Parts: sequence; C-alpha cells; structure tokens
Amino acid sequence: MGAERCARCAVLGARGPAAVARPAAARGRGSARPRGEATYTATLLAACPPGARRDVYLIEADPGTPRRSAAHATGTREHVVLSAGRALVGPTDDPVELAPGDYLTYPGDEPHVFEALVTGTTAVLLSERG
Repeated sequence: MGAERCARCAVLGARGPAAVARPAAARGRGSARPRGEATYTATLLAACPPGARRDVYLIEADPGTPRRSAAHATGTREHVVLSAGRALVGPTDDPVELAPGDYLTYPGDEPHVFEALVTGTTAVLLSERG
C-alpha cells in the first residue's frame, strides 16, 4: 500500500487514512489561481472547516529515533508539506515516504509518526482541530 495507494487517493478533501499529493499530481486540482504578473499560483490543498482551529509548526529533523505521537483529540487532522529531505510520515501502521513538495493529510486522532530519512529534513505541519 504506502505511497502508491495514497497517490491514487482523492487528493483534495480526502478523509481516508491518508492522502498524498505530489506537485505534478496536485496541478489542476483544488482552487488554483494565478496572482499578479509574476509566475505564481496559489492552490488550495485543504480548506479549513468552519469552526476549526489550526496550529502551524515548522519541523526540522535528522535521522534517529522517529517522533511517535499518541492520538490527539477526536477529530484532529494533520497536514504535512515536506520542504527538504525525505521522511516517513503518517499513521504509525501505514506511514508514507515523502519527498520535497509532497503534501500528506492523515487522522491526527490516531497514533502517528514523523521519521526523517536524511539529514536536514524540514516540513510544515498544520494540526487542525474542529
């Protein structure tokens, strides 16, 4: 299963165990809108549900002991965009290997993991509670 299964998921609004969008796969989905005269497009990857709260974290990690997290409050969802490096991210029993530019969403109310596979791995994580 892993990344292959997730790459075929409905990327946007997926509510299954996990969904990943690679840059090429995300093109043409969501609300892509050119901005101004520069080459710049903003694509909505995940809309915030009404009444939800989101916290944004910068993750900087190196290989070693994986960061394992217990389940958060019921209804928590996590969103990760990998900026640099490679990492295994997502549900503890089915993490997905991410490369730079990949987007992953998964239930944060289940045990989950972030394991850097190379030195200098960085990501942005949004934790959504609603």
